[in-house]
Amino acid sequence: MIANMVHPRSPDIEIYEEQIRTVSNSDIWIVDHLLFLLGALLIIFALYALAQSISDERASTWVRFGSVTAIISGGVVSVLIGTDGIASKFVHDAFVAAPGAESAMALRISEMLEEVDVAIFSIFILVFFGVTFLLYGLAVALDDEYPTWLGWTAIVLAVASLTIGTVQALSGLSTITTSVAFTGVASLLNVWIIVTGWYLWRRASSTSEVPHIDVDHRV
Repeated sequence: MIANMVHPRSPDIEIYEEQIRTVSNSDIWIVDHLLFLLGALLIIFALYALAQSISDERASTWVRFGSVTAIISGGVVSVLIGTDGIASKFVHDAFVAAPGAESAMALRISEMLEEVDVAIFSIFILVFFGVTFLLYGLAVALDDEYPTWLGWTAIVLAVASLTIGTVQALSGLSTITTSVAFTGVASLLNVWIIVTGWYLWRRASSTSEVPHIDVDHRV
């Protein structure tokens, strides 16, 4: 959530050259994306822990599918961070430093990389924030150990993510879709993970308590 909120974004993110210059001018770009990768992997580990706590037979089916898409998401986000978080920084720096004669070609290369980044980013939104959380939301909603509203919250946010990912894939980066809608929905799903983790921790604590046994000391 922190990495997403401090992520450098141009006010005119629809204009790739403006976003490219924003990336080049950023001193935290690579560190921020490595933090984002760490956060995504921690969420995937958290989802794995959640999957182990699902006992309802109907819910288990959904969570097994969700575990598969979560693992796929780990691969997608790793590629995304490699291209958007690391490679783009060096490519965009090269464009900004390019002499006049080479500037046009360097800009075109940077724009092509941005197109690739947007494509992978859109897939990540669809698979991870969309499909994965939809499947986990269904599992939580069906499992008796968790409140139904918790599952439905994830389902609603997952449907919003599917919409955001589809719009971005079709239209590219935009202030409303990318900077506002995605940041908001992704942050709420991070909060969902924290709340669900609290329920998981409370459940684990209750099952690990040693039962009190009254001992009769009379001989």
